Amino acid sequence: MRVESGASVSLAQGSKGDFEVLLGGRLIYSKQATRLIPSADQILALLREP
Repeated sequence: MRVESGASVSLAQGSKGDFEVLLGGRLIYSKQATRLIPSADQILALLREP
């Protein structure tokens, strides 16, 4: 899948309800840390950050 940022995105099934977003192998969002599921806009904003 390709998003508006031009990033190629793939989904992988996790365990225990984990939801993590990695960019270049670097964790940029963790539901375990925040206890919240982010909106699509929040994820896109994280992908745009340098």
